[in-house]
Amino acid sequence: MVAIQRMQAVFPFLRWFPMSHASIRADLVAGITVALILVPQSMAYAQLAGLPVLYGLYASSIPVIVASLWGSSSQLHSGPVAMLSLMSAAALTPLATPGSHDFIALSIMLALMVGVLRLALGIFKRGAIVNLLSSPVIVGFTNAAALIIGFSQLSKIIGVPFPRFDVYLADLWRVIGQVGMAHWPTVGFAIGAYAVIVLLSKWRPRLPGVLMVVVLATVLSALIGFEKRPKSRCLSCGLLRKWT
Repeated sequence: MVAIQRMQAVFPFLRWFPMSHASIRADLVAGITVALILVPQSMAYAQLAGLPVLYGLYASSIPVIVASLWGSSSQLHSGPVAMLSLMSAAALTPLATPGSHDFIALSIMLALMVGVLRLALGIFKRGAIVNLLSSPVIVGFTNAAALIIGFSQLSKIIGVPFPRFDVYLADLWRVIGQVGMAHWPTVGFAIGAYAVIVLLSKWRPRLPGVLMVVVLATVLSALIGFEKRPKSRCLSCGLLRKWT
């Protein structure tokens, strides 16, 4: 008995067994529900971090598997969040161009360092340090993150580059200065996607509208060769980038 308790302390997922038909069904429904939300969400987080969307899927799937096996809570979601994505991009942008091979390598190294630090905090029971953060700091940081996330999608909606420099408001102003150069097929995609999401939420609220729109837009983009559109020139910042 003592040996079993020690094994369960090291491998807590052993407590799942033996599994019943009801528990398997509940876990399957929960997994599908989380996946429907996590796929489009992780793609957006990857873009916020300056990474290709594929890395968002990696960062959302592997931590969830590890957390489900060794996590202390079966209700707590583990994976990337918007604020961490923004902080990662802000920390690495001065060192490399977002989306480049160097930027990806630095992002992976940063994730590894943060993971080791969090593991050390967990081993030495120092997670209570977060309680030292005051409520106004947390609220201000959360609201600022929400605003940054919302405004960061403007460049993607109108199809122009988003220059990344030291001052975010200056970058946003450069994006606004490119409104006259908007890529109208991209604007059409954005408006159409939003309209479908709104209609599905009203007529078929049980369907995963966001995920369905992501899949539909991806398939449609591949069929019409949308990713091969011409380059966009950022007149306000003097940069020529391929917007994909």
